[in-house]
Amino acid sequence: MSYSEHKRKKLDTISTADMEAELDRREKTNNPFPLDVFHDNLKPMIQALVQHYDLPPSYVGLTLLSAYSTAIGSRYVVSTNGVDKMYLPVWACMVGAPNSGKSLTFKKIFTPLEEIQSEYEVDNIERTMGMTDEKIKYVDKKWVLFRDVHMATLIKRILIPNPKGVLKDADEILEWINGMNLLSNKEGTDEQVWISSWDSKKYSKLLGDNKELTIPRPFMNVFGGIQPTLMWKLFKNDRDTSGFIFRLLFALPQRIKIAEPDPTYVMDPAFEEPHRLAIRKLHNSLPVERDEFGIPEDPDVCLLHPYAVQSFREWYLMKSRLVNRVEDEKDRTVQSGIYGKIKTYCQRFAAILHLMDKALDPHYSEKDAFMLFRPEEIVEQGTMDRAIKLADYFFTSAVEAYKGVDSSVTAPEEVLRLATLFHTGRSYKRIAGDMWGDEQASEAGRKKVQRLVDKYRKLYPKVFRSDAR
Repeated sequence: MSYSEHKRKKLDTISTADMEAELDRREKTNNPFPLDVFHDNLKPMIQALVQHYDLPPSYVGLTLLSAYSTAIGSRYVVSTNGVDKMYLPVWACMVGAPNSGKSLTFKKIFTPLEEIQSEYEVDNIERTMGMTDEKIKYVDKKWVLFRDVHMATLIKRILIPNPKGVLKDADEILEWINGMNLLSNKEGTDEQVWISSWDSKKYSKLLGDNKELTIPRPFMNVFGGIQPTLMWKLFKNDRDTSGFIFRLLFALPQRIKIAEPDPTYVMDPAFEEPHRLAIRKLHNSLPVERDEFGIPEDPDVCLLHPYAVQSFREWYLMKSRLVNRVEDEKDRTVQSGIYGKIKTYCQRFAAILHLMDKALDPHYSEKDAFMLFRPEEIVEQGTMDRAIKLADYFFTSAVEAYKGVDSSVTAPEEVLRLATLFHTGRSYKRIAGDMWGDEQASEAGRKKVQRLVDKYRKLYPKVFRSDAR
């Protein structure tokens, strides 16, 4: 029984049989991304990206969430009760082989934000014309996307002048991880800044002469990708048990394959226009200003309707009971960490989807968007139910990412390589050729691969997932 089928039940009446059925369903699913959660005006673009550009649905969905979170920035928070509030950052990681469509997905969906960044760069140049290099260094510049900067520069030159927030385009997510603390004498210093930004909690640092540098509400999104064979590097230094790495949302393709876009296809501009206009409405029409002391203005609020809160509560209590039933202590500890982060993200998704819906309203242009967005937006139950679909996907994808890493620590290299080829859908003959040379792409090679697959699936079930062919 799926969540949507039992969500109206009282939690204290959920039977053991219901729980077992839900666990069994999760074991058998291949966890498709729920693209149906997005507004109908985005559907033509989404369909073109998936069908004609051959991009994994999970990549498209996660990239949309990242782009709209960035466009909203720190202007809105979400709340269940009007008192406890959280901002809406999204940290995104696409997992896939080279040429699987990670960069192309970013390019197609982030184009409106890159256009805004280009406009900012022109404005930055115009405002600094005629200045000396020394003076230019201290001019507050506008940013929405950035790449490679050290933490000190990021704090002083990007975060402070841009209270709405920014996105770190890491391209390869390990670039972001490996770049932390390079110029710091204290291990974990950069990680603490990033953790503060995930919650948009106040960050303070004591400088020389007892001066204090303070960022009241840091907002930094992260976007990047990683190859499956390198995933284990994300989990080093206890980042799984500390919970740091599960602040990332993982988009896993249903099949590990190279993307094969149709070279003759040209997307109709009308498919992309609603997305472009919606991003501009959210970013340009909802600025975040600072007062004379440099403090950002208070955010507006997305308040969950009581029925939405009820749906959310039923979902997270059910999820916690499922996690508590995990027998392996280590797996239960890791899934508990994932649960906490995804519970937070579920509320963020509800607010992001609500604001996306309003931004995609064609009746309001960028100029009169102030009539569209109110200081207090009410998020309805239906939107929360869509957010729960996203939360379920990302909970499962995080568990799968962890299990793949956990098994790869002990599985021999031959097993990992065979499993990777197996999941691409290649024939056993072709796998034999890829493994041991073209001369092995024969009937004997096919039988050898079949024997090894049968053997290794029993010895390493986490590597050869149960949903495989």
